[in-house]
Amino acid sequence: MPDNRLCIAGTMVPVMARVDVAVAGAGFGGLALALDLANRGLRVLVAEPRIMPGWEVGALLRPWLEAPAGAADLPLLRGWLATGSRPAEGHELALIPDVMKRGLEDAVLGAGVILRYACPAVGLVHEDGRIAGLVVGAKSGRHAVLSRCVVDATDRAVLGRLVRPGAFAPAAGGASARRTLEFTGVGPAGVPAVRAAPLPEGVRVAGVHQGHAGPGHLLLELAFTSLPPETGLANRMAAEVEARRVSLNVAERLVLSVPGWSRARLAHGSWELHRLPPSLRAPEAPGALAPGLMVLSAAVAASPEDGTDWLDPVGAARHGAACGSTVQAIVRSSADPLPERCEGRCAPDGGGGGPAAVSRAASPDGGPRVRMRAEAVPVHAAVQVLVAGGGTGGATAAAVSAGAGVRTLVAEMNWGLGGTGTVGGVDSYWFGRRGGFTAEVDRRVKAVSTRLGIPAGAKWNVEAKMQALLDWTVEAGCESLFGTVAVAALMDHARVAGALVATPDGLRAVTADVTIDGSGDGDLAAAAGAPFTYGSARDRLPMW
Repeated sequence: MPDNRLCIAGTMVPVMARVDVAVAGAGFGGLALALDLANRGLRVLVAEPRIMPGWEVGALLRPWLEAPAGAADLPLLRGWLATGSRPAEGHELALIPDVMKRGLEDAVLGAGVILRYACPAVGLVHEDGRIAGLVVGAKSGRHAVLSRCVVDATDRAVLGRLVRPGAFAPAAGGASARRTLEFTGVGPAGVPAVRAAPLPEGVRVAGVHQGHAGPGHLLLELAFTSLPPETGLANRMAAEVEARRVSLNVAERLVLSVPGWSRARLAHGSWELHRLPPSLRAPEAPGALAPGLMVLSAAVAASPEDGTDWLDPVGAARHGAACGSTVQAIVRSSADPLPERCEGRCAPDGGGGGPAAVSRAASPDGGPRVRMRAEAVPVHAAVQVLVAGGGTGGATAAAVSAGAGVRTLVAEMNWGLGGTGTVGGVDSYWFGRRGGFTAEVDRRVKAVSTRLGIPAGAKWNVEAKMQALLDWTVEAGCESLFGTVAVAALMDHARVAGALVATPDGLRAVTADVTIDGSGDGDLAAAAGAPFTYGSARDRLPMW
């Protein structure tokens, strides 16, 4: 496309919920605000793009509290912190991630908050000149959440940047990026040795943290000094890929040559890099970007130091809870939006190429719908093959396609390839033939495992498998988009011509000559009009 935009046709989308407040982002700040509002008697929905709450700890793999004083008094943490943490070195608390996850969910769900995972914010609903709701992109398509107030608690202020794109400066460069590696089996000499160990160029040890499992369980915080600057979605993904490559080199060097690390095993790496988000170019009240919209994140911090506090779980929770009265005042001054008067918008105003049809989500209950306007959506890429879903099958398809010289892009909802075989924690085969492409995947996983000193066995290391699949796609020349959900099929009459995808930077179009549905659920095939049944044709069960 000459102007890199694609005009998509207007459509109707179902209303997911009608609430007082729609919160985009289930970090500690967003959840603390949601809990406070629910305790005030307000109806609240939280939409989170990831598949877990508390991204500051989970997605960034930072399961520790550096300044826990007073943390147990916060309503969001009060019910689980005592059982979900262990004293660590200094003043730190080592968090138990699964206890934290359940504790956060129990806190907000117990107060009546509606919580929706894998629902990235992609747009806003407008009514009579004010913000009247949120548009989310899910595996089942785009949906509207009608509300009196919308709170952008995303880590990248995606809705604030949609409303006022020129008001935000790009995030800091690679010098501010960090990634955590989690190890078990580290010997007593491991901590002093790693602090003095020579590491690959462009990375240093920024911190060593005790894990909740006790001695030998360490989290190594790496700081990168030469990653690509975060000046766009493509550069951000390139930085993620490069950070993982360098991280593997660090882990290999540690286990093979550093005292105290010979029996260490790499358990996990951060899903996403830890870095400051885009920030407001000039100081401005968080609620001043647009009527009915409040931005609640490090993006509106008054200083870099304040921004760092927003990224801390305790600091974020305090900031979120402190905004409850402000949001309540906005709700009281507004009326419930009416679906028939609302319009959804997912892109700033602007021209584009010729019109393209877009598939729409079904509304099984025949409930209310909101009209999405026809608009010009930025085109992220025009490729020959788009693979929607980067599980083991999708990643293999993408690598083989790109290896044949075909320009290929794989879009994956999570922040790593492999699907249930990595992110899902399934670390062994149940049954099936292990030849062909399966044998090729196994060969590559074994090679990475050998580099990490992991002996061969019936089970694979999920981090090794994730890296092996990524290496294969990179070698083949395939582009990866992580944290990206295909929400609709682009249609050229009866032919699928790519997909609309919800990315960490909002809605984008990817045009393609051929689209491979690797979603695991036939999402794009169903959206394009292919006949389907929900679950098994025999009993309609989607999983057993």
